[in-house]
Order: sequence, then C-alpha cells, then structure tokens
Amino acid sequence: MDAVERGGSFTVTRGGQEIGALVPLPRRRRYVSRADFAAMSRGAQVRDVGVIRADQAVTYDEELGHRDG
Repeated sequence: MDAVERGGSFTVTRGGQEIGALVPLPRRRRYVSRADFAAMSRGAQVRDVGVIRADQAVTYDEELGHRDG
C-alpha cells in the first residue's frame, strides 16, 4: 500500500491469470489555472445577479427554517 501511495501500480493475478490492477487514485487538483477557468467559463450560462441573490436568499431561509406567511 505504501508503494501505491507513492504512485506505484501492480497487476493482480490468480493462478497466473491477470484479474485486476492495484493503482493509486487520481489526485484532485487543489486549484484551477486561470486558462482552465476561462475555458470552462466560456460555455457558462449568463445569469442576472438579482436572480442569483434571490436564489441565495431562498436557500438561506430554508436552511434556517424560515417560512413565508
């Protein structure tokens, strides 16, 4: 497991037949480059700031248990 954690991978066999692989999980990036963010944003839907704030207000009220009326 230590070797896998360091990036190693192993083929799992049974009776000399390959049946699987033990590989490290892909590491998630902790940041997105400016270029990647720009590329991802090109297809994003444009929303009105007022609509976004209204959505946030509703969610905030629901989380706190506030009810209209």
